[in-house]
Amino acid sequence: MTLVLPLSPLHIPQLLLGHLPPSQAYPWERLGAPPASAMSIGLAHLWPLRGRAWVAMRGPRVMGVVACTHRSHHTWEVLGLCAQEEGAAAALLQEAARHLALAGGERLLLRLPAEAPLLAAAHRAGFLVVAYEHLYKGQAWKDSAPSTLLALGEEHQQQAFRLFLSASPDAVRALQGPTLGQWRSALTSQCPSRELGLWEEGELLAWARLSLAPQGVVATALVHPRAGARAPEVVAALTVFAGPRPLYMLVPSHQQSIIAALESLQWPLVGRFISLVRPLAQAAVAAPAASLETIRGRVAVN
Repeated sequence: MTLVLPLSPLHIPQLLLGHLPPSQAYPWERLGAPPASAMSIGLAHLWPLRGRAWVAMRGPRVMGVVACTHRSHHTWEVLGLCAQEEGAAAALLQEAARHLALAGGERLLLRLPAEAPLLAAAHRAGFLVVAYEHLYKGQAWKDSAPSTLLALGEEHQQQAFRLFLSASPDAVRALQGPTLGQWRSALTSQCPSRELGLWEEGELLAWARLSLAPQGVVATALVHPRAGARAPEVVAALTVFAGPRPLYMLVPSHQQSIIAALESLQWPLVGRFISLVRPLAQAAVAAPAASLETIRGRVAVN
């Protein structure tokens, strides 16, 4: 029987000796970086201000750990997920969903590699696929003409959201950003970020977001369907803004014009990911029927 418990300092030695595999969760901050270790996840989330974390125990043996952080607009994201087996991972995700729902959360986000062994566990825990994503690594920086992308501020968020609605399939709009607030919450990260836009006659034709992370610059972009020919211009501008640092570009699979521009430049594809979301309303409804041990922070899983 597997027991899921809130992470405490007593679990750190067990994480050290548990020989758990590296995390399979890749939040925005870790794109392009090596996977996080179970120990680093545990140490980073011992204090509640860093987020919330749980461990799966089977007797004295640790079977897994999951850590989540609050983004914004009642949205949480899985920052780390290490587990020895699918059952332990599913139990951890289900327990995280229950507790975050009780705390007022509405969504729990998770990004996994496309071939992640724990993908089945995420489906068992109620996660839905939002989008398939490609991660490219930019080539060495070369000096070029001044960028045509301009900095965007808070006053431009509505135009950027309209572009997202125009450039995304129905399923992506429904799960990732049915409202402006929820779309913005899915973009929130712990890294310093800036947003850029390509304008034409007062209309926003392309939007991009760049974040400075320890491994380099992490970026994503959207191009309006009728402005696909401007995708190479957007990519060139992002390369200029990244400067000499490595540039990791995360592109949704439906943004074919950007993918074509990157592949024409022979940027290497370094990862394929699946973005998932777990609506938490159902978990909140189920929580009152859970056992007293669950409400106290523990749940036994057969």
